[in-house]
Amino acid sequence: MYSLNRYGLELHPDKTALIQFGKSPLKSKACAKNGTFDFLGFTFYWGNRLKGYRVIKKKTARKRLNRFLKMTWNWCKENRHEPIRDQYNILCAKLRGFYQYYGLRSNYKALEVAYEHTESAWRYWLSRRSHTATVLFEELREVFPLRQAVEKCDACIFIAMHRALESSWCGAELGAFWKARKPVVVYLADSSLQEEDLPPIVQGDVWERRISRVVARTQEIVKQVQG
Repeated sequence: MYSLNRYGLELHPDKTALIQFGKSPLKSKACAKNGTFDFLGFTFYWGNRLKGYRVIKKKTARKRLNRFLKMTWNWCKENRHEPIRDQYNILCAKLRGFYQYYGLRSNYKALEVAYEHTESAWRYWLSRRSHTATVLFEELREVFPLRQAVEKCDACIFIAMHRALESSWCGAELGAFWKARKPVVVYLADSSLQEEDLPPIVQGDVWERRISRVVARTQEIVKQVQG
């Protein structure tokens, strides 16, 4: 409050609230009563790490995610008669921007929703350009695979977890790096994971169990690529 008064600022009464956001013990009924809050497009909440302790996590705020989904749907509808290549490039740019801002370790589900919705909306409106314009998912993915653009990336760090391996979005992203011939460094975040549990597309690549080694190996690869 001193800093606000010093510069003649004050809190907006309609945009200011006190929210209970304390760190509650595990298996406590008070956990459910802890509030969440939105800030800069993220929802902050308490979650559990794999080792059992409590941490603050972030995910895409519901309003921001719904806004992106609605915007993508309307854009595909309004531009369905434009050249497909131009549509593809713009949609890749939209997804890339979404990934780069919201791409956090605890937020992979929102990225998956954005990816699948964009692909579904694009196919839906491409199929309605005329009565004979039916587009199949398999054909669309083969010729124009929507994904995060990887041409400007030197390498990819894949954080391997059981939940991530079960995601369809995960396979699409790894496939994009593999197709672009970009090296992938695998971080086995789950101690129970073995190399044979990884998707075949990254088996045999560089993998480590310590994040410090992952960073070091990635830096070595980037230097080799850029050199």
